Amino acid sequence: METGAPQVSQFRREAYNAIVEYIDAADVFARLRGGFGETVGTGDFYAFERLPFEERLANEFAFIHRTVLEEEAGRVQDPSEPAVE
Repeated sequence: METGAPQVSQFRREAYNAIVEYIDAADVFARLRGGFGETVGTGDFYAFERLPFEERLANEFAFIHRTVLEEEAGRVQDPSEPAVE
């Protein structure tokens, strides 16, 4: 049922991937931490829905960026692949 109230969609990984093709995600993340604090992007992703739009967007971007960093750190080098230096 539609209420007539505008709904803002969540910032998703696909949007993150598209944006980081053009800008440095680490720089954006550093600026978000400077503006919103060290804990930006931590906690429950769905809890961000209750925040004002700008703060919600900042937290969603930071949450996804933190997830990307964790994924990259957790990758195990396949012994059959050449080492990346």
